[in-house]
Amino acid sequence: MSALNPQYAQSNGFVLLATGVPILNLTRKGALSKAVRVLADRIPIPEAGRAPAVDSVRQGLSLLVGDVEFSTLKLNDEQNSELASAQNLLFAGDGKTPSPDYKRYLRYKEQYDNVVASLATETNEAAKVSLQTDLQQINSDWSLLGRRGEIDQALETISRLKEGSAEKDYISWTETLTKEDDTVESRILSSLAAGNWLKVSTSDQQGFTPSLVAGKHYPLPPLARLSFDFALVDVHDPRLDDSFLLDRTWRTKSGRVLSDGNSAVDDALEILPRVPVALVIVRNIVVSFKDDADPDVLSAIGKSQDVTIDQIPIKCQGCGGPSYQLRTIAASTPIAIAILASDLAKIPNPNPNRTWLTK
Repeated sequence: MSALNPQYAQSNGFVLLATGVPILNLTRKGALSKAVRVLADRIPIPEAGRAPAVDSVRQGLSLLVGDVEFSTLKLNDEQNSELASAQNLLFAGDGKTPSPDYKRYLRYKEQYDNVVASLATETNEAAKVSLQTDLQQINSDWSLLGRRGEIDQALETISRLKEGSAEKDYISWTETLTKEDDTVESRILSSLAAGNWLKVSTSDQQGFTPSLVAGKHYPLPPLARLSFDFALVDVHDPRLDDSFLLDRTWRTKSGRVLSDGNSAVDDALEILPRVPVALVIVRNIVVSFKDDADPDVLSAIGKSQDVTIDQIPIKCQGCGGPSYQLRTIAASTPIAIAILASDLAKIPNPNPNRTWLTK
């Protein structure tokens, strides 16, 4: 189960970058640029958002180290019986293997969460309607066939009554914070090599005239056609998937929260108001004009080390150089132009019926 909050999936937002970031390190074949490594871990800040206390997801998670308090609970006979019933519903005789009913519940939950995640990124209206229909059907089947109400109640009972068993999970989780996430690079490079790119092409944007910067601003002729490939590349931090984060037997001593679960407001005590889950990457950008570009523009492209068109770098140390003619400028290097950001569930979400060492 991930700490990414399906309830707020519809509020996921694209945070545009002030300047596009080259993906590849052209001096090392098959390697990512340092800038995109930083970007994949950076906390996205929308224009109206509050600047977080830390810059990166890893730094934010590290603030929990040493700030976690675990709870205790002494059960009476009635509570012991209630806990045993919940555990018998969820698990087989060894107390660890999910029961057939719980496995079925988890399959429905996975289907539901996958459709919610797809809805968050789908832009085609017809596809959205289809996904919403699927969601309604899964929700109905989950309730009728997956014993959702009973199992939800059993999970709440275990959360409320079990002894604090998250200490070992916490220790294992904190050990992961000392290591770099070595999966991000392979995920990004695999996505770049895969065939999941979408082609976008548009023409005659009502007289829209782009601007080129190569040391200074150069006006370009009116746009005739713009085309590019784009892809969403997964960069979510796998440490957010750890079950420890959603365990309800712990809280912070300081009162800080990793997330308040509220996408509308960035609380002052909230460490990670949102996290990056994907990069929006474009490549094979082709800009065609209705008229010839000024010769000074073409000369500037050839002479300058850094060239951008409307904040998209088409020539730089990490993105090589474009091909260009009087009416066409083309750049093939993959560039990150935005981050897809998601809210987290409420973390921690301590159960109020447990006993805490501090008041």
